[in-house]
Amino acid sequence: MGLDPEPAAATRPTGAAIPRPVVYLPLDALAGPVCPRFGGVDESHARLLAESIDALPPIVVQARTYRIIDGMHRLRAVVLAGQFEIAAVLSDEDDDQAYLSAVAANISHGLPLSLADRRAAAARVVARYPEWSDRRVAKAVGLSGKTVGALRRTAAGTEAAVRIGSDGRVRPIDSARGREVARELLSRRPEASLREVASAAGISPATVRDVRDRMNRGDLADDVRPVPDNVRAIKPRTPDEVDCGRLLRNLSHDPSLRYTEVGRTLLRRLLNQPATVTVVEELPPHCLPIVARLTREYASRWADFAEQAERRARVEAA
Repeated sequence: MGLDPEPAAATRPTGAAIPRPVVYLPLDALAGPVCPRFGGVDESHARLLAESIDALPPIVVQARTYRIIDGMHRLRAVVLAGQFEIAAVLSDEDDDQAYLSAVAANISHGLPLSLADRRAAAARVVARYPEWSDRRVAKAVGLSGKTVGALRRTAAGTEAAVRIGSDGRVRPIDSARGREVARELLSRRPEASLREVASAAGISPATVRDVRDRMNRGDLADDVRPVPDNVRAIKPRTPDEVDCGRLLRNLSHDPSLRYTEVGRTLLRRLLNQPATVTVVEELPPHCLPIVARLTREYASRWADFAEQAERRARVEAA
């Protein structure tokens, strides 16, 4: 028995995802499950499925290994029904992706994974992705964030320095060191903006604000330590350097700009400018040439705009 793809549908709604072709696989070609259950296949559930075998969706199989990502009970139902092949769709996912897909599939439909299965899945995901936040792991395996946190604390392995949440944002696990750096930087340059200090210390602007408020109250006056050598220092502002934050705040409170369409458009464009160039370090290298070309072009346009503004200011002042 070969792989016989089903004919593709004649039409499909515009914008709908293109379905993967369904193939029929011989049962003896299939390997074990990507995500095994501690209790194995539930025979009573498989027998129930066998009674309605014609209505079952195809199973999902990893194309490279023929391991089953989703559908072990449907496979058992086909065996109980005396058939020798099963409808399937093939997935090109690697082992880690296939495992996450298998867990997701088995907590969203069919016979749910047991608590023991989900805890085992959480332990595996934490070991493979130590930088994932507890909530992100919990969402992937169907547990609570507190349960994942408890499992993480009892697991042996390398602890990541940051956590990456479901939103993709990177957050430090322990902000104590960043707070120490922020206190020292604020003691050197009290006038520095929250974002400047936050960028240098690797913490959020809100955390910097809390550190500054505590320093003003004297709560942490005796707890300032030297800044480690590998921490980026904040350059002192020269007398001629523009304080963009202060100037933007002044402009945004000017009624002649706030209450005209041209003024509001200008304010939006000024406020949306990059706050710092330090993000260059975080960009993928292959994007840098294009980013450089675009920013140079935009800088040239702003420079032309600045010259026109200065000329008109001189005319108005004459």
